[in-house]
Amino acid sequence: MSPRVLLRLGVRSLLLHKLRSSLSILGVVFGVAAVVAMSSVGEGARRESLQQIAAPCEAAGARPGDRRRPA
Repeated sequence: MSPRVLLRLGVRSLLLHKLRSSLSILGVVFGVAAVVAMSSVGEGARRESLQQIAAPCEAAGARPGDRRRPA
């Protein structure tokens, strides 16, 4: 089948099944939004845990990459 025929067939199918098409699009949008939200939550949790791990080291005078012992 030629691309033109396939495109016409696809558009016709979308127009005939409006509710199914709308629900499919809505599902894709919600799925992408859920993945983005979970990625953001995971990144925020990672940064928070790194801050909590680094806080006692900074209070003791240690810095990342510093091999000297604090005085």
